[in-house]
This record gives sequence, structure tokens and C-alpha cells, in this order.
Amino acid sequence: MLVLCMHELRDEATPRAVPPELQNEAAGYFGTYKVDPTRHIVSHAITTTLRSAESGTINRTYAFRSGRLYLIAKAKRNGIPVTYVLVWKRI
Repeated sequence: MLVLCMHELRDEATPRAVPPELQNEAAGYFGTYKVDPTRHIVSHAITTTLRSAESGTINRTYAFRSGRLYLIAKAKRNGIPVTYVLVWKRI
């Protein structure tokens, strides 16, 4: 699997300048994954990453609702607990 997450204004391919506060707002990693359907957890085993925060094995819970896949990650941002939710819809 491969993950690349970034703010929509972080796009270096556009002629506009990237705001300074977004210069470090990108995450990317790849590796393998395993799914535990009983516990609703997908485990990403990271091989290579852009940031040390995404290293080792990352466990995310998942759910299927209304034809969408939800991946839920708990983390800390500036020492404050946050929950990230990625929503996938098949097209």
C-alpha cells in the first residue's frame, strides 16, 4: 500500500506559492498491510516514510457505512489528541 496525504493548497505543481505554514504538511509512506476483520483493524507495516511519526506498524480502525469505507486514526498534534477520518467512496 502507498499513502500520500497533503493539504489541497500544498500542490507544488500549480503556479501559486505554497503558504509557509503548509510547507511541512505532507505525509507519505509505503509498505504492506494486514486486515483483522474480527476487530475491524487494518495494520500498515511501514517500509519507507517521509516522517518518523509514520513508522513501524500503524493500526487504524475501519468501518463500512452507506457504501463508504472509513479509516480512523488516533494521533496527537502539538500534544493535543486528534482523530483523523479518511472516507473512501467507490466510483
